[in-house]
Formats: sequence, structure tokens, C-alpha cells
Amino acid sequence: MKIISVMAVGAVLVSISLPAWAEDPGDAFRGNAYAQGMCQSCHSVTPDGEPSPNPAATPFKKITATFAAAEDFATWFNTKHPPTPNSSITPSQASDIASYLASLKVGAKAAR
Repeated sequence: MKIISVMAVGAVLVSISLPAWAEDPGDAFRGNAYAQGMCQSCHSVTPDGEPSPNPAATPFKKITATFAAAEDFATWFNTKHPPTPNSSITPSQASDIASYLASLKVGAKAAR
């Protein structure tokens, strides 16, 4: 019963902490998959916040950047983020990654 309560609280926190672009709140599961495939060579993308493979890359759990829209996140990534092997993301991918980032924050709050 306690796990169900924690999951319900987590779902509410995720919905509150998601980015402002309500038209596409993103999918944290897909965002995790994108992070594993596109980001983990430099960033720690795990929920435990391990140090990143590249010391200059912030672990996902500690990223605090916010964007008003998925397009803004995608634009920032595609123009200002250091070059990556997968050099661009779409607004849909940005929504998914942002949702995954938000889920890491919820996990941190639930653990306290």
C-alpha cells in the first residue's frame, strides 16, 4: 500500500514539475532511452547522480536549466551545447529528455 502512495505522489510531482510546454509533456521512458543513446558518453544520466564520464558535463540529476518550450530546449541544444556525435535533437526528443530530467528531480524529492 505504501508503494502505491509513493507512486501516486511521484506522478503528481512529475505533472507539477514538467516543463511549461503542456501540449507535449514528453515521455520520460523515451527520454531515458535518448539520454542513454545520445548523452551518456559525456553525462551521467542515471538517477543516482554518479559523476559524469566527462568532468565538465553536469550529471543529469543536477541539471537545473529550464526552457519555456520544447523548441527552445532543442534550439539551445542544437546551437549552444558543445558538439555531440548526434549533433541535433528535435522538439519532440527535447520534450522527452526534459520529462526524463524532471523524473530524476521527483525521485530525489521522494527519497528525502
